[in-house]
Amino acid sequence: MRASRQEQIGTAGQNEAAANFERLQWGPAPNPYHDVGTDLFLQIRDARGVDLGVVVGAQVKSGPTAFDEPRRESGAVVGWWFRDTDRRHVDAWLRHTITHLIVLHDLETKRSYWAHVTPEAVVSTGEGAKICVPVDQLVDENNREALLEVAGANVPGIAWEGSVWKAGADILPRDLLRHSLITPRLVAPHGNAGIAKPISAEQAIALLMQVQLFRLDRFANEHPSVPHLRDAHKSSDWAWRMAGALYARVVHSELEPILRVVTDAPGIEPRTAATVAAACALIEHGRVDEALPLLDAEIERDAAEAVDHAWLLVQRARARAEVGDLVGAQDDALGAQGVRLGASKDATASAIAASAAILIFSTSAWGERDVRAMVTSADTAASWWRRQTIATGLWTVADDAFMTWARGPATSHADGDAGRNHLTAAALMASHAGDHSGWRSVSAVNATSDLLHVDRFAPSDDVAGTLTELRHAGDQRALESSVKRIVADGPAAAAATAAAAIELDVSTHTTGLADLTLLEHAGRVLDDATAGRAVTWLLGALCDPQPFVSRTVPTYLLINQLARTLAGVVVATDHSRQRAVIDHLLHAAPIEQQLDATAWTRVVHALPDDAWTPDDASAAAAAAGRHHFPLGVTLQSVAARLGDEPTYAALLDDGRNGSIDALDALSDIRELPADVAKAQITNLADGVTAQIADAHKGHHGIGYDVGNSLTLLNLRHQEHARWDPVLDLLSDDAVIAAHKRGALRVLNDNADRLPADLRDRLASVALALAEQPIDEGERVPNDDPFAHKQPAVMREAALLAAALGAFDEHQTAGKLMSLLMGATHDRVRALAAVDRLCARDHVGLLIALTTDAHPYTRAWAAALLIQHADRDDASALAVEALCVAARDPGVAVPEAIAATLLAPQTDACRRLRESLRGHPSAIARRHARSG
Repeated sequence: MRASRQEQIGTAGQNEAAANFERLQWGPAPNPYHDVGTDLFLQIRDARGVDLGVVVGAQVKSGPTAFDEPRRESGAVVGWWFRDTDRRHVDAWLRHTITHLIVLHDLETKRSYWAHVTPEAVVSTGEGAKICVPVDQLVDENNREALLEVAGANVPGIAWEGSVWKAGADILPRDLLRHSLITPRLVAPHGNAGIAKPISAEQAIALLMQVQLFRLDRFANEHPSVPHLRDAHKSSDWAWRMAGALYARVVHSELEPILRVVTDAPGIEPRTAATVAAACALIEHGRVDEALPLLDAEIERDAAEAVDHAWLLVQRARARAEVGDLVGAQDDALGAQGVRLGASKDATASAIAASAAILIFSTSAWGERDVRAMVTSADTAASWWRRQTIATGLWTVADDAFMTWARGPATSHADGDAGRNHLTAAALMASHAGDHSGWRSVSAVNATSDLLHVDRFAPSDDVAGTLTELRHAGDQRALESSVKRIVADGPAAAAATAAAAIELDVSTHTTGLADLTLLEHAGRVLDDATAGRAVTWLLGALCDPQPFVSRTVPTYLLINQLARTLAGVVVATDHSRQRAVIDHLLHAAPIEQQLDATAWTRVVHALPDDAWTPDDASAAAAAAGRHHFPLGVTLQSVAARLGDEPTYAALLDDGRNGSIDALDALSDIRELPADVAKAQITNLADGVTAQIADAHKGHHGIGYDVGNSLTLLNLRHQEHARWDPVLDLLSDDAVIAAHKRGALRVLNDNADRLPADLRDRLASVALALAEQPIDEGERVPNDDPFAHKQPAVMREAALLAAALGAFDEHQTAGKLMSLLMGATHDRVRALAAVDRLCARDHVGLLIALTTDAHPYTRAWAAALLIQHADRDDASALAVEALCVAARDPGVAVPEAIAATLLAPQTDACRRLRESLRGHPSAIARRHARSG
C-alpha cells in the first residue's frame, strides 16, 4: 500500500521542523493520536538544555503550497500568508491555554519559519482568517530569545497578596537562600508572628537582609538552637556560618568571612548563593576584579539550575559592565533575561530578569534603547517590595531630620538608626538581585542621609567611611558638594583619608568620575604620597587615556576632568612633580578646546610661583601661542612675570589698544604704565556706557564685569579715573542688579580710598539703591541673574552708604545688625564693615564669630581679629581665640589666618604662623612659608 504524496510531504516537513527545534535543544513531541490542529508539542529548554517547564504548541505546514501566497512590501517578500478558511484552527489556538506557533517549512532549504498566533497577528478575511509568517523569523539560534519570549506569553504568574505571613512555606528548600537574599520578606517571619518558634538559618539571613538586628537577638536569646550571628561563624552548620559571614559584612563591613564560606559550601545551591553574596560585597567595595574570577569559576562549573544560573550571569554582567566589557555584559544579561519564562511563580527570577533588562538598556546605544521593554520588565514584585522599604527608610530619615530641627526628643529605635537600616536593606536587596543602578541610587541616598548628622567635630574615620560609601555608589554630584564642605568646614582629615584609599588603576564605570572628583576637591589636604601618586597617574593618563577609557567607559569629558583633578592635587605635591606638570604643559600639543584650556588654566594658577624658573619664560611664551583662550593668555602672563621682555612688551601694546585679555595677563594693575591704564579706563568706560544703552533695549548679557574692572582701575589710577560711567551704571534702574554688584563690592572694600569729591555723589547713589521701593507683592529674588532688584545688592549698597556717612550711628548699627543676622554672605560682608565703621567694642563680636557655624564667617572673623590679637596690649581672650581658630578642623579658617598673618609682631602670633607651616592644607602651608 502506497502513502499519498501529501502525507509524505507533511510528515517530512513535520520531522524536519522538529529537527530545527531540536537544534535549539527544545524537545518536540509529535501529536499523532489526537491532532486537532497541533502537530507538535514543544518542551522549552534554555541554551544549556535545562527544561524550563513550559510547553508550546506548533502547527506545521510544508511543501510548495505553504508558500503560495507571499506578502510583499516595496516589491520584496517580507513573509507568507497562512490561511484558515473557516477560522476553526485559529480560534482554537487563540483559546488554548498554551502558546501556539504556525510554522511554514521549506523542504528544499530545510528552513522553518514561524509566527506567534495572537489576536493582533490574526487578520480577518470575512468568514476566515490569515496570519503572516515573517521571512526573518526562522527557527534558529538567532531567534532563540524571541522564541523564548513568545513561549512565556501565556505562562501564568502568581498572586503575591498575603505572602508576607508565610515565611518561606511555599518556597522549595533549595531556593530559600536565594529568596532570603533577594526577597527576604518571603522568608523572614513577620514582625507580628512573635518569637515562640525558633528560626532557621535561612530565616535569620532574611531578617539580617532586612537589618532587623534586635529581632535576631531576641530569637537567639529565646532559643538555644539559634546562635547570635556575631558567634555564628563557630557553628558546625554551614548555613549558620553563612549567616554569620553576612552579619560581619552588613554590620562591620568585613568581607573576608563571606569569601571564606564560598570555599566550603556543601552543595550547588549553597555555593551559588555564597558566590553571589561574596561577589556583591566585592563589587560594592570597588573590588570588581576579585568578583569576576569567583563568578567565572561558578559559571564554568555549569551545575546550577536555571534560576541560579541566571543569578550568576546577571551578577557577572554587572561586574563586566563595570570594567568596560560591555559586549560580555550584554551577552550575560541576555542569557539571564529569559529566566522569567520557566519560573513565572518565582519572585527572584523576575527580579533577576528585570536587572538583566535594566543592564541591557543602560549599556545600549541611545538609538537602540527600548524604554517600553525596560520599564515593563523592571515592574516586578521584588521592586515593589524594595520601593516600600525605601519609602519607609526615607520617611524615617525625614522624621529624624524634623525632630533635630525642632530640637525635640530623638526617636528611639531598637535597631539603632532605623532610616539607615531600611535603606541598607533596600540596597542589599537591589545588589543581590543584580540591579546595579538600583543599588547605586539607594546607597548614595543612605550615605547622604548619614552626612545630614555630620558636623565639623565628627570622628574623622567615620566621615571618611561615609565619603567612601558615596564614592563607591558613584554619586559624583553629592560627593563634590560633600567634600567641598568637609574640607572647608571639617573634619578635613576625613577627605584626605577617603582620598588616600583611591586606586585609579582599578576605578570602574561607577567609581571613575567619583574617584577623580574626590581627589580634585580634597587635593589641598592630601598627604604627600597620595598627591604624588595621583599627579604621576594623571600625567600618564593625559598622555594615554585609552586604558582608563576602555575600563571605565566614561560618559563625561575625560580630558577636561583629568586636568581639573590635576589642578586640585598639584598644589599638595612636591617640587619635582610640580616641575613634571610644568614640563608636560609647556611641551603639550595644542589644547584647542576652550573647556580643556580653562581646566589647564586652573592647573597653572594652582602651581606655586617658586615652581617656575626664569628658564621657563621663553617656553611659556612659545606655548601661549599654541593654546586656546584662556590658557594662552595665562601662559603669556607667566612668561611676562618670569622676565620674557617680548611677551611683556606685546601685552603692553595690546593693553594700549584696549585688550581686556591683556589686562588680565598684566596681573598687577597697580604697575600699569600710565598710557596703558588710560587706554584701559577709556575702553572700559565705553563698555559701561554701552552696557547701559543695551539695558534700555532690554539686552542684559552675563559675561565680563566691565563695571567691576572700571571701578578697580579708577581706584588704582585715579589720575585717569572716569567715575561718571560708574555712577550712571549704579543709578540706572534699567541695569540689572548683577551688573552693579561687582562695582559695589570694590567700592565697599576701598571706601576709605575714594576721592573726596566723589564721596557725596556716590553716597546719594548708594542710598537710593539701598532703599529702592518695593511694591506690595513684588518678588525680589536672591538668585535671578537678570533681576533688577536683588536683596544682596541692596544690602551691599547699604553698607557702602554707611561707609560714606549716609546714615547716622544708630542707623548704621541697625543696618549692620540686620546683615549680621542674615545669610552667610551678608554676615561676611558685614564683618569687614563692622571692623571699619565701629571703632569701639567690636573685638568681642569678632571673637564670638570665630566660632560661627559657617566656615567662611569664621575665616573672616579670624582674619579681622589678627590686627587686634597681634599687639602687645592684646587681650588674652583675643589671642586664644585666634589660636583656637588656627586649629579649626576645616581648612577655610587656618588658610585665612595664614594668608593674613604675613608679618607677625608678637611672639604669640609668630609661634602661630610657625605652627601653620606644617598644616595639612597645602594652601595654608604655602602662605605660612611665604615672606
